Amino acid sequence: MTLRHMKAIKLFIQNKKLIIMKPLLIKLTAPFCIAICLIFSSCISSMYSLVDKEKIVADKRIVGTWAYQGQAYTVKPFFQSYFFSRNRKELADSKTYSEDVKFYDKGYVVEYTKEGIIYEIFGCLIQLNGNTFISFANADIRQADPKKGTINFDNTSLNGSLDTYTFAKITFQPTGAMIVDFVNGDYVYQQIKNNKLKIKYEKDDLYDTFVITASTKELQLFFEKYGNDKRLYSKENTVVLTKKI
Repeated sequence: MTLRHMKAIKLFIQNKKLIIMKPLLIKLTAPFCIAICLIFSSCISSMYSLVDKEKIVADKRIVGTWAYQGQAYTVKPFFQSYFFSRNRKELADSKTYSEDVKFYDKGYVVEYTKEGIIYEIFGCLIQLNGNTFISFANADIRQADPKKGTINFDNTSLNGSLDTYTFAKITFQPTGAMIVDFVNGDYVYQQIKNNKLKIKYEKDDLYDTFVITASTKELQLFFEKYGNDKRLYSKENTVVLTKKI
């Protein structure tokens, strides 16, 4: 794992703003979009996590190997993940580890392989007004074949890009399937633009880019109020996962 990704995970745990190194993006950078399952038409981008230490929850139903359109996705508790095992020392050396461990204990790592690249995402759950949401942050991207060496991030849009979070609502079906409804960033932007939604954001007209800047507490209030609004999601941003293991 690169220093950049370790920093991103630690800031996620500590609920701090990440460093802006490029114009703000309404759409996630390509590798991160792929890492959270698919390249969607639009996902919401936020500078803060939806989850904090006070409200983080665990749900064992999310753990396992899931499938969607022939692609497998494995979800493991953070401390049982390969991500943790290979970064154990770096995490343990952190001065805030004793506090961070409370967050790690209920966190998850989503992993999948595509075209020889392994993608890892850090995810945390929260329950708001009867709904379960997951907050995603990029953890790492690496070669499936160690002989190919490390990935050169200078050649990817991860290099120098804005580290952001994206959110989705999770619904567990009686059939065992899991519906993941990613928040539609285009819809949120249009509602804000038309003064129908009020939430803090930043907009760069020159680059036509947009990011949510509301705090974690403000995000929680937003989803408590609008989390049941079907317009917040879209079919294009919805994934129905079936459990394999």
